[in-house]
Amino acid sequence: MNDNPFYHLGPIRQAEHFYNRRSEVRNVLRLLSKSQNVEVRGPRRIGKTSFLHYISDLANWHAHNIDPHHNLPVIIDCQDLVGQGKQAQVYQIMLERIVESARRLGIDSVFASWDEPTGGKAFRSTLKDLSQGGLRTVLLLDEFENMAHNAHLGPGFFSNLRALCSADDIAVVYVTASCVSLADLCLERQSLLSSPFFNLFRPIRLGLFSKQDSRRLIEDSLCRVDARFPGELVDMVLEVGGGHPCFLQIAGYHAFNLVDTDGELTQDQYKAFRRAFNAEATAHFKYFWQKLDEQEQYVLAALPLVWKDLNYLETVEHLRNQCLIAKDNNRYDYFSPLLEEFVRRQNVRGLLQSGPLLVDQRRHQVSLKGERLNVSPTSYALLSCLMGRAGQLVSKEELYRAVWPDEPHTTDQQLKSGIKGLRRDLGEAANCIHNERGIGFVFLQPGASW
Repeated sequence: MNDNPFYHLGPIRQAEHFYNRRSEVRNVLRLLSKSQNVEVRGPRRIGKTSFLHYISDLANWHAHNIDPHHNLPVIIDCQDLVGQGKQAQVYQIMLERIVESARRLGIDSVFASWDEPTGGKAFRSTLKDLSQGGLRTVLLLDEFENMAHNAHLGPGFFSNLRALCSADDIAVVYVTASCVSLADLCLERQSLLSSPFFNLFRPIRLGLFSKQDSRRLIEDSLCRVDARFPGELVDMVLEVGGGHPCFLQIAGYHAFNLVDTDGELTQDQYKAFRRAFNAEATAHFKYFWQKLDEQEQYVLAALPLVWKDLNYLETVEHLRNQCLIAKDNNRYDYFSPLLEEFVRRQNVRGLLQSGPLLVDQRRHQVSLKGERLNVSPTSYALLSCLMGRAGQLVSKEELYRAVWPDEPHTTDQQLKSGIKGLRRDLGEAANCIHNERGIGFVFLQPGASW
């Protein structure tokens, strides 16, 4: 079998394997051609590091009217700055990355007489010497949160960075990459609000791929190794990947490992693919979920019922910016059905969840497979009581007290009529209500057996 062409671990560092982001690349390079600082923003695993590596490849600059011979791109992973207790140490690491990048491009003369310069003055002197040699330094600061959160780097440090890019004798421009906006980073560290550095940047957001670009990613990756997937498998990869570049790569990777034929795949092979994808994707889903606050978790879980509610508009938009949901045909939905399955397994205050069935106890609403159901008050009360004790037998007497607390003479016929109405309201999910004749009822996940 050919080598697997999909990247499921780590960033893409080779330009020929980077895919899409045409408009974002064009916008960033256009801004850099005008010496405008750029803020690249996007959630975890959306491809920010891969994007910076592609931007740093000088071979791409000609097409955007930027002379690569007069620019020195330098990628600095700000995770390397975590734990650095002094500004001098941070400057030292940044200087080392500049020297390494310059020497990779064969630029040695500027550094010939140096002996590991340190500190802010040496950093400024380095940039000045490069500028006098006809080079503009492009500092690409990946994982910028780590620099912004460094308590040892105060407003003075960032003000100095700003002063460098406005100095007449220095040519330097910055590109930051972070999960949140620079404005939000300032709010997280109030001491940085006084620094003008964070007002210098034009934002570029990285989001989900279009359906067309997602399909091309899969098909072009397969073409590189002269392979193909059956049409049904391509559709499944696109469905579970949901336009998210990371999850498209994960899905493509596992599909490629399972397929050794151009013919039809068996149901067992499809199930094996789904299990393999889910095993890896679930770890990412857990991380995303744990980073959400209680309100965000509620809105994500109750999405089919709340996405139109103006009270939750800001939270819905935040979840969209996190690439957890997508807007399609004028409605919001989970970017992947497997993310929805994961969310349905979580405990969320105010919600009862079971498979495709959702009961919102805050809003007294019910949805099935993402569509709101019109249920009567009696049906809602019965369903809430039964789902709240899913898998357990609830006696008739308990249902009487829960659903008709003010009617001491509730009859079996009244309960029977209520259950009949509930099953009618649930439609295709009616079989989730199981009758233990003469004793009570049990709620089972739709499709399960008692």
